[in-house]
Amino acid sequence: MGMNKKTEVNYRIGQFGITCLGCDFFIPDYRIRDKNIQKVRYESRCTVIGLKDGLEYTVTSLALCDCFENTEVSRRQSCNW
Repeated sequence: MGMNKKTEVNYRIGQFGITCLGCDFFIPDYRIRDKNIQKVRYESRCTVIGLKDGLEYTVTSLALCDCFENTEVSRRQSCNW
C-alpha cells in the first residue's frame, strides 16, 4: 500500500509567517459536492495533495509542507536592492 500524500510531502503545522495560506498551490475555497446530502460546500485544498473529495485531501491554511512555493516572496528575495 502506498504512502499517504500528506505524509509523502511532510504536511505539518506551519511556521510563523510561512503557511499554506501564502503558497501558490493553496486553494482556499474549492467547491466540493457532498454526495450524501446532494449539497455543495467549499473547503480548502492543495493542488499538490489533491483536489478530490474526502478528509485525506483537506488542508488547513495554518499548515505547511515541503512543496511550499510562493513566487511573489521568491521574486522579492531575488531582487538586488
